[in-house]
Amino acid sequence: MIQVWNRDAKAIEVDPQKMPITAAVAEFLEINKWKDKININDKKSRTTLEYTMKSRGTKYKMFIEAQEEYERISVYAYTTFEVPPARMGEMARLINIINMVQHFGRFGCADDDESNAVQFCLTYDVEGGSITGKQIDLMADEAMRWYDRWYSLLASVALTKTTAKEAWATHLEDVAATEAMPDLVIRNGTIQEEVDKCSGAQS
Repeated sequence: MIQVWNRDAKAIEVDPQKMPITAAVAEFLEINKWKDKININDKKSRTTLEYTMKSRGTKYKMFIEAQEEYERISVYAYTTFEVPPARMGEMARLINIINMVQHFGRFGCADDDESNAVQFCLTYDVEGGSITGKQIDLMADEAMRWYDRWYSLLASVALTKTTAKEAWATHLEDVAATEAMPDLVIRNGTIQEEVDKCSGAQS
């Protein structure tokens, strides 16, 4: 049996056969030797795990959500900084550009006139198959890898007056000087064309 906690902070036990994705989340905790609690919703159809990861000196708030009813698992990572409402337009433009060149996962940020963290989400549809704790560990590592790649760029737009177009141009210059760009591929257009679209530039 797997021990989880309900919204009243009471521990209950669930059958791993009936909640196989949650069982994999519990295995993920065992692999990392963590004692974090897995929370369960009232319908016992969804569980969540909240924890903190540190990478290159930066801490990230992480969530893992096991949706048993949809046979789906998602890993979420959030920036420690928040995007002020006044910077949300430029941040939306930058996120659109980044999502165009991403192979896995999606960035997003709530635009509700409040300051909000940038979210990265990586989802896997189990769909009648299975998933292990090790696979979830790899998903979490992948989420961290993408955040490490884009964190400074996101922060520059969120916390300074740098525009999305300026930040992306600087990023391309840095990448061109240090590595090849196999992941910077956009169908039916060039990187600069997409930057211009997202930045509202006139052709």
